[in-house]
Amino acid sequence: MLFKELGQLSAYSKTVSVLVIVLLFLIAFATGTFVGYHRAIFGREWDDSYYGNVSRFDRVFMPFMHGDDINSHGAIGNITSVKLPAIMVQGPNQAEQVVVVSSSTMVRMMRSPASVGDLKSGQWVVVIGSADQNGEIQATLIRIIPPPPSASSTSPQPLPAINQ
Repeated sequence: MLFKELGQLSAYSKTVSVLVIVLLFLIAFATGTFVGYHRAIFGREWDDSYYGNVSRFDRVFMPFMHGDDINSHGAIGNITSVKLPAIMVQGPNQAEQVVVVSSSTMVRMMRSPASVGDLKSGQWVVVIGSADQNGEIQATLIRIIPPPPSASSTSPQPLPAINQ
């Protein structure tokens, strides 16, 4: 219908009509570009704000952490107490986690099989499991390992540089 009406207009009117239509398309394109740009800026700034304020341990949203390195899927560190079915593992930065041992928990001393009775205070362990509602780790595997060379200092040691 629009093209029929354009066919009945003079050359000047046709030119003006085409320019108006092109101008409307350019305005729609510019509006879409403007909105898309500002949505992207908002998303980037929100992402920066979230990771800068929430995920850092020294921010107001996480005052209870104080740099503790707590992992909800496992623990690595020194056994501080054994009161079965729970053991307390003290990891780097003095963070302590409760590990619950069940009948299905596999215990290994390095590569060889071991039992829950082999767990003693002062041993170093790597625990793999899942967190429960109480913040305790339900252990599926506990591996007894020798103490690391830096066992006297609980701060993590930097990795050596790799020459390429």
